[in-house]
Amino acid sequence: MNNNIKEFSSIEDQFITPALDESPIQKFYKDKGVFLTGGTGFFGKIIIEKLLRITEVAQIYLLIRTKKGKDVYSRIDDLFNDPVFEKLKKCNPKYRQKITIISGDCSLPALGIT
Repeated sequence: MNNNIKEFSSIEDQFITPALDESPIQKFYKDKGVFLTGGTGFFGKIIIEKLLRITEVAQIYLLIRTKKGKDVYSRIDDLFNDPVFEKLKKCNPKYRQKITIISGDCSLPALGIT
């Protein structure tokens, strides 16, 4: 039984313990600003979570449009209530400080930004 526990702990450490060396992706995004459209969609959520959890990105600028009667602030609250962000919330509770919301729409001239 103890062998199984040690084996599981070893496997768990491989996936949970952060690597000491930065990956090329971590180096690329370190201290950078990222402008993202589609952040409230399936892939957008994953990209946002990964950028915030495994890189030292300086800021993420999210272009979000009002949709189905919800303003951008309600939509961003809904976004971060998704279960995909649970691990991020535990390891970096101040993650939202790195998010800047830009109200706009990709289908409009100048992205709908006034």
